[in-house]
Amino acid sequence: MKKVLLVLAIAGMFITPMMPATKAKVIPPNPQNNGDIIFAEIEGWADFPSWDHTAIWDKNKVKILEADPHFENWSDNRAWWRPDHPTLGSIYPNGDTNYKILLKYLTYKSYHDRSWGKVEEDSITDIFYNYSKCAYGKLRWTSADPDEAIRFARDKINRPFDYVSPWYQIWGGIYSKQQDYPSNDKFFWNGTQYDLGKGYYCSELTWAAWKWAGINLDKDGYAVWPGELARNIHVKIYATYDLT
Repeated sequence: MKKVLLVLAIAGMFITPMMPATKAKVIPPNPQNNGDIIFAEIEGWADFPSWDHTAIWDKNKVKILEADPHFENWSDNRAWWRPDHPTLGSIYPNGDTNYKILLKYLTYKSYHDRSWGKVEEDSITDIFYNYSKCAYGKLRWTSADPDEAIRFARDKINRPFDYVSPWYQIWGGIYSKQQDYPSNDKFFWNGTQYDLGKGYYCSELTWAAWKWAGINLDKDGYAVWPGELARNIHVKIYATYDLT
């Protein structure tokens, strides 16, 4: 990914799922199809180019499956490796250069305490009340089974949130994604090795679930962003809603 987007991307991915809730003027209908991809957008300085978040629709349970960083649980904690002990949530807006340490630290925390981010089942109102815009995308021109995508995502409930893969250059400058573990992508914290394949960021979970079901929506070896999934030829955006 381009370095010029790094600070914006990190702030956007961490903050967007957990902005203060505001009541939507209109509650959209639910997605039509099992396994539909829900795209969400938020306005403001933390906004990504294109979409900011993805989730998967489980029509049978009437729930979404998503990887949520739970920003509210780490934003007030202190960066104890820094002599000035800034809050973690203040580091990126100030242009801090220790982002690699922060990403490793957050992922380490998530791997040991799921309040720092995890894969979970939520109500779709989590999207409606916390974002400014959403869209629904269905898979087309594929025999991939949505039930298998849902089964994969459900099997990953309570897995940790992966802060490292989308923003930390692991192998030769590659921002990465992993479908599952064991994987070749590792990071170390306090001398202990962790497998990044165990955790997921939001669009990585969506990509991995549908890959398991039979279709690869992002075939390069780099990180997968929400906008990349939305632009894939096999994803048809069939509804968009203003939530402001």
